[in-house]
Amino acid sequence: MRKIKNGLILAGGDSSRLWPFEEKNLLYFLDKPLILYQIRELAKYVENVTVVVNKRNAIAVKRMIENEDRIGKIEVIIQKDIDGQAGAVLSVKDLIKGDLLVINANDVLDMSSINRITKFPL
Repeated sequence: MRKIKNGLILAGGDSSRLWPFEEKNLLYFLDKPLILYQIRELAKYVENVTVVVNKRNAIAVKRMIENEDRIGKIEVIIQKDIDGQAGAVLSVKDLIKGDLLVINANDVLDMSSINRITKFPL
């Protein structure tokens, strides 16, 4: 299986629709935050994982990743001043080179479908 060069996880949203919870990406499911499932699974299919966070959740996400010894090096970037998913992608436009797979931190996906994507030449 060919790995995709870069995986980008968008985790900079403000979680306003999940009130009264403050941060949906850090909600625990089966003893792990949701975002950790995404990071671990994506890391199987990409060479480099970058997580775009907001100013409010940056410290919590960084600490969570630092305490996780089985996922390798994950880069955490704070989203720039442009709002939305486009702003998150633009926040890393100068840092990421090569092919890119973008996912949302709180969307649960069947990552095995990535195998079909990687069969196509770039």
